[in-house]
Amino acid sequence: MAALLAGAFKGMARNKEDQEAFGMLLMLLLLVPSIIGVALGVSSMDRRLPNSIAMWIATIWNGMILAGFLLLMIVGLFMK
Repeated sequence: MAALLAGAFKGMARNKEDQEAFGMLLMLLLLVPSIIGVALGVSSMDRRLPNSIAMWIATIWNGMILAGFLLLMIVGLFMK
């Protein structure tokens, strides 16, 4: 994600097909693991027992990645 935001992949997408392939790659590398991470983090929380700070950090971090990616997807849809 940091390399993407830094512009390291700027020259990769020269036409529409390259952009679509790059979008699918990002979806497989960012969206799917962050959905799985949020689901595992939320399902591992127990209301009756104290949860460790590491569980909270991992769940919140995956949620922030997921929210950022979804926000970028929505912005991309409205830019057309």
